Amino acid sequence: MGTDSQEAHAGLLLALGLQGHLKVLDLTKVYEYLARDSKVQAITTVAMLLGMSSCHVSTRDQAVVKMLSIHVPSLYPEKATTDLEVQPGVQIAAIYGLGLVYMETANRRIAEVLLQEIGRPPSDDKHFDRESYSLTAGLALGMITLGMGNTAKGLSDLDIESRLLSYIQGGRSAPNSSKSSGRNNKFFSCAEDNISSIVLEGEKANVTVTSPGAILALGLMYLRTNNASISTYLSPPQTEFQMEYIRPDILLLRLLARNLIMWDTIEATVEWVEGKDNMPHMINAIKEQIPVSAVQLLPFEHAYINSVAGVCFSIGLKYAGTFYDPAQKVITHFLDYFTKLYSCPGLAPVSVSMVETAVNVCALSLSLVMAGTGNVDILRILRKLRKTMLTREAQGSYGSNMAIAMATGFLFLGGGSYTLSNSNRAISYLLCSLYPRFPQNTRDNRYHLQAFRHMYVLATDQRSVIARDIDTEKMVSVPLEVLTVPIGRKKGDNEEKKKEHVRLAMKTPCLLPPLDSVIEIRVLPPRYWERVLKVSLDSSHLEIISKHKTIYVKRKAGYLSYDDDEAGQRSLANRVFPKQQLDWIQKLEQDLSEQDRANQKAEKKKDTSKEEEEEEGEESVEDKPEKKEKKEREKGRTRRRRRRRRRGGRRSRRGSRRGGRGRRR
Repeated sequence: MGTDSQEAHAGLLLALGLQGHLKVLDLTKVYEYLARDSKVQAITTVAMLLGMSSCHVSTRDQAVVKMLSIHVPSLYPEKATTDLEVQPGVQIAAIYGLGLVYMETANRRIAEVLLQEIGRPPSDDKHFDRESYSLTAGLALGMITLGMGNTAKGLSDLDIESRLLSYIQGGRSAPNSSKSSGRNNKFFSCAEDNISSIVLEGEKANVTVTSPGAILALGLMYLRTNNASISTYLSPPQTEFQMEYIRPDILLLRLLARNLIMWDTIEATVEWVEGKDNMPHMINAIKEQIPVSAVQLLPFEHAYINSVAGVCFSIGLKYAGTFYDPAQKVITHFLDYFTKLYSCPGLAPVSVSMVETAVNVCALSLSLVMAGTGNVDILRILRKLRKTMLTREAQGSYGSNMAIAMATGFLFLGGGSYTLSNSNRAISYLLCSLYPRFPQNTRDNRYHLQAFRHMYVLATDQRSVIARDIDTEKMVSVPLEVLTVPIGRKKGDNEEKKKEHVRLAMKTPCLLPPLDSVIEIRVLPPRYWERVLKVSLDSSHLEIISKHKTIYVKRKAGYLSYDDDEAGQRSLANRVFPKQQLDWIQKLEQDLSEQDRANQKAEKKKDTSKEEEEEEGEESVEDKPEKKEKKEREKGRTRRRRRRRRRGGRRSRRGSRRGGRGRRR
C-alpha cells in the first residue's frame, strides 16, 4: 500500500470516527489496524485512536481505555520489564483520546498522570515532540475537569492549580506523590539512564515547553466560572520587566485563557478589546504610535499584536455560531488593521511571522462567529487575504493557507446547514482544532499534532430549519419571526421583561440562533396560516426543531407560494394590472360607459311612448261612448245573418230528401 493510499485510508477512518460510525467496528478489526508496523502505519494508528475515542466521548469505555493505555508508556504497570516502541505522534493521539473518553468525569488517576505528563522531562536521546506532548496533556487534563473549577470531587488534594501555576510561571517541579500512577515515576527520577544527553534541564520546569499546555488546562478547568482570583494569575504584565519575561505568543494564550475564565465579562467592542483588563498600560500609551509602514516592530508592539489576537480569539469562541453583528464588526476592524500591517514591504522575518499569526487568528475568529452563513462580504475578505498570502513569500505560508482554507470552510459549513456550538465541550474541541501555532509544512507536528485540526467536527451543530407544505409535501419558503433571549444572557433573567427580548426576521430555509436562547418561532401570514412553536415551553415543539428540522405549514386559498409569486402580484386578493395596459383599459371603460348610457336613454324613450299611448287610449274610450253602441249593434246584425243562413240551408236539405223518395216510388 502506497503512502498516498495509507493517508487516504487514515483520513477515511478519522472521518468515520468523528461521525460516530466506528462504534460498529469489531475489536478484532481494530487489533488488525493496530498490529501493523507502527513505523509504516503510524498515521493509520493515529486515525484509529482518535476515531475510536471520538465515538466514546465521556463514556469511560474500558475496551477503548485499554487500547489507549497501550500507547502511553506512563500507564504501563510497575512490574513491566519491557517497553513498547511507540511513535511520538501515536502517544500524543492516545493522550488526547484519554481526555475524550474521560471528559467531564474528574477521574483521579488519569488526571494525576496527565498533570505529571505536562512537565515530563526528556528521558532519552530519541526524537520526541515534547512541546506537542505537553500541550496535548494540558488539553486532556482540561477536558477531564472541564468547567468544574475547584468543585471537582476527589481532586482537591492534588493541588492542581498550584502545580499548573508552577508550569506557567516557573519553579521547581512537584515530585510524584502517588504510587498509583505506575511507571510514570521513572520520568521524574534522576537516574543516569533516564537523563538525556541532548537536552539538559534542572529541577525547575521548562516554561517554554510546559506553559502552553498548563495555561489551556487552567482555562478549561475554570471555564465560565468567573473566578477572579484564578484569572489574576493570567492577567497581562504591568511592568516592563514582566513584559520582557513573557513571550508574545504566550501572552496570546494567557489572555485567551483569562477571558475564558471570566466569560461573562467578554464584550464585543473595540473599547473592551483595548481596555485595561486586556492591555498593559504601557501598551495603551504607544498603541497609536505603531507605524503601518514600519520595518522593524518593537517588543511592545509585538505584545500589542498578540494581545489583540488573543482577545479576538476569545470573542470568536464566545459568539461562535451566533451570527452576532457587533462581534463581526470588531474582529473585522482588527483584521483590516493587521492585513495592512502585513502588506507592508520590508518587514523583518520575526515581525512577519507574528503579524501573519495575528491575521490567521482573526480570520478564524471571524469565521467562527459567522459559521454556516456564507456571508459574501467575509468571503471577499478571505479571498483578499489568500491573494495577499500568495503574493508574499513569507516563512510559514503553508500554515497561513491552511488557516484561510479552514476559515472559508467554516463560513460554508455543511453547505449552509451546519454551524458551530459554543458549549463547554465545543469550546474545548475548537481550542484543540484552532490552536494558534500553525505548522511550517505538512510534516510539522512539533508544537501541535496536525490531526487535531479536524476535531472541530465534534463542535458542529445542525440548526437549519426548512418548511414544507402539508398538502404537497414540497419544500417552500415562508417568513419566520424568532423570539430569542439577548446573546450573552440567560432565559431566566429576561422572562419577566419581554421588552428585552429580540425578534429576528428570517425566511426558510435558514439557520436558527442557539436553541437554548430561542423562546418561540412564529410562521407569519398572510399567505400561510399562522403557527407558533413554543420551543422553550413545549418539548414536542423543541423536538420538531432539534430532531426533525421541518415545520409543516398550510397555504391559504387564493395565494401562491413565495417561490411562484415572490412579489405577491398574482394572488386573487392582490391582482394588479401592468402600467403599460392602463391606456387601452381606460378607453375600453369609457366606451362601455357611453354605450350603457345610450341604451339607458333608448329604454327610457320606449317606456315613455308606451305610457303615452295607453293614456290616449283610455281618454278616447271615455270621451266617445257612441262607438261602443255601434260596435254592439254590428255584432248583433252579424249574429242574425248567420242564423238566417243556417235556417235556409236546413230547408234546402229537406226538399232534396223529399224529391229522392218520389223518384224511387
